[in-house]
Amino acid sequence: MRVEWSSSLSLLRDYAFKLSKSIRLSLRDESLKRYAHMLFTCLCVAYGRPEFCEQVSRNPLLEESVEIGKAFIGSMNRLSKEGLILSGGSILYAIEKVESALRTRKKKPYVVLCDCLSLPEYVYLYDRFSKIIHLDGLLYSINPGGATKTYEYLTSIILKSQLEKMTMFTVGEALKTRFKAAGYTVLRGIDELVHRTQYEKFPSTSDMSVSLHRVIEDIAFEIAILSEDYTVLVLSDHGYDVSLEPDGCSLLHAFTGEKACLSPFSTMLIVG
Repeated sequence: MRVEWSSSLSLLRDYAFKLSKSIRLSLRDESLKRYAHMLFTCLCVAYGRPEFCEQVSRNPLLEESVEIGKAFIGSMNRLSKEGLILSGGSILYAIEKVESALRTRKKKPYVVLCDCLSLPEYVYLYDRFSKIIHLDGLLYSINPGGATKTYEYLTSIILKSQLEKMTMFTVGEALKTRFKAAGYTVLRGIDELVHRTQYEKFPSTSDMSVSLHRVIEDIAFEIAILSEDYTVLVLSDHGYDVSLEPDGCSLLHAFTGEKACLSPFSTMLIVG
């Protein structure tokens, strides 16, 4: 299992490098446009729907990124189907890698725990902070259930915490202790968007990208401030998926309507 996860991690790193480089060559430094291209590339890679692939197909520089992205999402989804304990082992592997990486950093760590942050935001944060992100800081784990409770369950086993009391905040406390961090913050912006779209869908994919960009910019701002004094460890419990319907689009946890999905993606990113 560890070998398969390491191979999947290599694909993720390659995807982040290639996508960031391709978009830098394609666009000026306009934050919203860059994020939108990353968002739609990730969604095109995951689902292959024309509504997401239109922008991507017009940019020949993205062809290689798309192929690598398909390979990564395929590997992540295969691993997520191995079962709770086996695929949850990736959390332990990633934590071990984080501990090893933090030993080489001069600054004390600080944990930013995001309630839901998916592959597009991961690549965007890498792009924003690439000058201070080392190769060993690009990590991820798999939450096979694609939901907060699954993550809390798996983390409680790995961190040897009391299961009945596990919440995102107790996970934050446990991670703070494990990594000897100065503190932790729980950010819920994307998760709030997910729940809001169950009642009020985005009228268009453009509206969706604007709303998601606004939230990830807030997260990036928080990371930028913290990185002045700390090495920032960004984690998420799971990703999200996107559902397209006649009356708009919505964000979902643990989407099963397509062969591949992004919900199992659990971010681990070391900034600084």
